[in-house]
Amino acid sequence: MEEHSQDVSIHKEEVELLKRRAYEFLEEARMAMRRGFHDGACFLAEQAAQLFLKAVLLEAVGDYPRTHSVRRLLGEIQQIMESQELKEFVRAIKRDFQPSKMRISWLDTS
Repeated sequence: MEEHSQDVSIHKEEVELLKRRAYEFLEEARMAMRRGFHDGACFLAEQAAQLFLKAVLLEAVGDYPRTHSVRRLLGEIQQIMESQELKEFVRAIKRDFQPSKMRISWLDTS
């Protein structure tokens, strides 16, 4: 029983760390946007989303997949959701979230 309570405590600490880091990345993204660094802001916002989604999964089920895919993390969350409305919301986000690699035209040699 003591081992289980240690696991819960460790998970709680990791959840809090992931959430804190997610909010820090989000604040950095906001600052980047204000300064006109849009590519950097998108990168930082995606990092924030990944960390927060991992925190949600860790808190809900005690683990999360080791991935950088926001779509996969959303899919995992969708599987554990009870509410149909929330499931539809996640489905819409997954459908519309298409990470793209920005091409910088001045680096394109073709």
